[in-house]
Amino acid sequence: MAALSFWDRHSMEDKVVQVLSGVTYHDPNHHFGHPFLTAYQPAILIKERFPDTFLSFGHPIGGKGSGVSYSFTSYLAGQLSEKIRDGTITHVEGGFLANEKLEGIEFNDAGDRVVSSLTETQYDLSMFRYAE
Repeated sequence: MAALSFWDRHSMEDKVVQVLSGVTYHDPNHHFGHPFLTAYQPAILIKERFPDTFLSFGHPIGGKGSGVSYSFTSYLAGQLSEKIRDGTITHVEGGFLANEKLEGIEFNDAGDRVVSSLTETQYDLSMFRYAE
């Protein structure tokens, strides 16, 4: 029997859906539906709400200047992209925020500033939202 992946051992789909569906926004009845979050935002929220899961992953949130190329954020974005593509996840939608004319995006990780590393690359910033 194959060992369970980190994703399965830590019920990551449930955690992602909890975070994305629990986002408060101005008008929940707006025809646009739930807002998108960049991959950094659910990564930071999961770290905050499920610290044991984050710590057991063993890699930082990431971002510009973090000194790592593999991070919790990149893992989360990659897994979500793959699972949306193959239909494993049906309550999450993905998209991109284009880097065109974008100079930077910053996030607050428990008081620490996290700057997206993708706004200075050819890669667009992945975004995800809860889809009912």
